[in-house]
Amino acid sequence: MRPFLQKKLFILDVDHTLIAWNKLQTSWRFRNDLAEKSHYATQTSLLRGRTVKSSIATKHIPPSKHKQLSLEIPIWLQVLLEYEQPIAIFSDFPQQHVHTYFAKIGITQIVDGWDIGCLKPLPDGCFQLMSMSGTPPSNTYLIGDGWYTDARSVTQAGGQFLDVNRLVKDPNILVRIITNTL
Repeated sequence: MRPFLQKKLFILDVDHTLIAWNKLQTSWRFRNDLAEKSHYATQTSLLRGRTVKSSIATKHIPPSKHKQLSLEIPIWLQVLLEYEQPIAIFSDFPQQHVHTYFAKIGITQIVDGWDIGCLKPLPDGCFQLMSMSGTPPSNTYLIGDGWYTDARSVTQAGGQFLDVNRLVKDPNILVRIITNTL
């Protein structure tokens, strides 16, 4: 077991990091979920004072199949699971439908921006996950896709940001971080 100060926490963003909703082919209530994500995206943009069109297209959505969600675990996440690192979820949007999926792969610490009353880029969710896991900010990494939201929330909390696109190209970055050889 690692000493307290050497433990690393990896916080994962969900939307467009773990789940690309616009590329998901079948799901349990796909139409309803996309409409819900679109609503949350609009509300989040308004709360942040930005007028951003939702990138979630609601046209050409396949009919609901009512199948259980089955996602492919990316290679970079397999690396984290293999090294048994503490993993948590910090998402602006509620992820009720994927809690079962996260539990199956061993992720049980989930902070939802709507539940805690603040959204990224505020660092409150990162602070909450750090305190839940007992990990100092210097050993906390948030894996996400948003430089405006994800990166700012973790760096304001004293942690570090890892761009998911970089990890997709080179998952060994995580091995170097975990083994302190970066």
